[in-house]
Amino acid sequence: MTKGKFEASDDIGQQLYDMTMDSWQQEEFGSSTEGIGWFGLILGTGIKEAEHVIVTEDTQGFFEYEEFDTREEAIKRFETYRKLYDFVEEDDEE
Repeated sequence: MTKGKFEASDDIGQQLYDMTMDSWQQEEFGSSTEGIGWFGLILGTGIKEAEHVIVTEDTQGFFEYEEFDTREEAIKRFETYRKLYDFVEEDDEE
């Protein structure tokens, strides 16, 4: 994962963060205030270096992003993260 807000060496993380504030994400789950954090899927960002991404924000406010070459790769990874998140959340409830 590439560091975004707070630790970025470029401004892509900040651009993606701003996009999430404007609800660019097609899908999202989780919470940045509890559990293992918040996850968002953005397809077609318009940013050449990060066209399809998964963005995350943890409970400490750190924002990260992961780039993918294709929409399909991003969607597949996002669904994997969702399944893992659901598993962890279910385990925490027991």
